[in-house]
Amino acid sequence: MKNLIIYIFLILFLSLHCKESKEWLLNWQKKEIERRYGKSTETDLDTIKDWQSDIKEYEEIINKKIEAGVNAGKLYRKIGESYAVMNSFELCIENLNKSISFGYNDPEIYFSLGICYGNLSQKNNWQYEYAKNAEESFLKSLNLDSEFDKAKFELSLIYFYAFGSNNKYRVLSDYLTVTQKEYREKAIMLMQEFQFHNEKNIKSYFALAGMYKILNKPDKSIEQMKFLISLLEKLYPKNYTNMPEYKKAAENLSLLIKSQ
Repeated sequence: MKNLIIYIFLILFLSLHCKESKEWLLNWQKKEIERRYGKSTETDLDTIKDWQSDIKEYEEIINKKIEAGVNAGKLYRKIGESYAVMNSFELCIENLNKSISFGYNDPEIYFSLGICYGNLSQKNNWQYEYAKNAEESFLKSLNLDSEFDKAKFELSLIYFYAFGSNNKYRVLSDYLTVTQKEYREKAIMLMQEFQFHNEKNIKSYFALAGMYKILNKPDKSIEQMKFLISLLEKLYPKNYTNMPEYKKAAENLSLLIKSQ
């Protein structure tokens, strides 16, 4: 009998203890939610509807801001590209970067940005920082679209003339470093790749011929000019002799042959 009484007492004690623990846990959870969100969890449907109505007001504000950002980015892009046409490259860069900050992220905008940086580099004796920024911009174009060939063309020029060539106004410019030679090789490879996919692009033949001339490879320069002359004759059989590009190629070919 005594054992039975003890057993009943233990059952009652544990039941009361579990009930108190459960109530304590629920109260703690409620306080934590109120502390975090500032609202009681004991809400009704009317309160939820009020919150949903408040959300719509905020969403309208957010959407207006998003729309304003898109329009601002579009205008910054137009302004930047217009400055590029006017050869105001610093202003071009400033406005295109603002456009990118508003979400414009396509190969064309990075290509335009690279053109402006590249022109600034060339104007400032192939200044390294501008050239590096040009490289990064063209690489972003290619990362977004690996077949964006005109970025390869411009990147080739940056590698050859900015990173792969010495200048008489630079210190220790008598000899090319290993890295500069590697950049020249990379430039040639990129230009050849561009030409392979764009064989009718006249600029690539002049560009490669100029690179080969600097590399003291006149035979390859001559090859480029001969191929270009043949291409122009094929593409424009009736009026190729009047084309400035044809005359320039014929003149270059004559000079290259005489210099051998």
